Amino acid sequence: MLTLRHTLGREDLEEAHQRANPSRADCLDMINRLQARRIEVTGTRSEVASRARAAYAIGLSAECATLTRRLRALDAELGTIESSLDRILELLRPGAERQAVRRTRDASIALGRARLKAIFALLEKAGVPNAANRIQVTNPRFVMPTDDRPGVITITPGRAKVQA
Repeated sequence: MLTLRHTLGREDLEEAHQRANPSRADCLDMINRLQARRIEVTGTRSEVASRARAAYAIGLSAECATLTRRLRALDAELGTIESSLDRILELLRPGAERQAVRRTRDASIALGRARLKAIFALLEKAGVPNAANRIQVTNPRFVMPTDDRPGVITITPGRAKVQA
């Protein structure tokens, strides 16, 4: 058995804080880019919808199915854009700075999860037999770093309990 554990580093904390709490200027820039992308995707969606209606009208079922899948993908992207805009606009509301610590904590935990997932994938790719059952990935926790050490993934070997 292997146990994977993540420890947050000081630089990780600073990076998580910056990413989870962007400046007002960065927020406005992201809003502008997302709004431009929304306009682009909406235009593309309109074109694809017209082509899908035409394909349906003349009985081109294979093309209609392909265009319908494309419409679903565009709708999903529009949903993602709208959710992203909502989250960014939330950062600009009065009092949003009171949630900065929570956002930093959540971003730090997400960073730990991403690292643990990447290490697990590397171990699987390296050929660890039955990796899903032999590698235990702990849930990352937010523990304020006490020194300037970098973030660390600790791999601890151990023995599995034998099931009777």
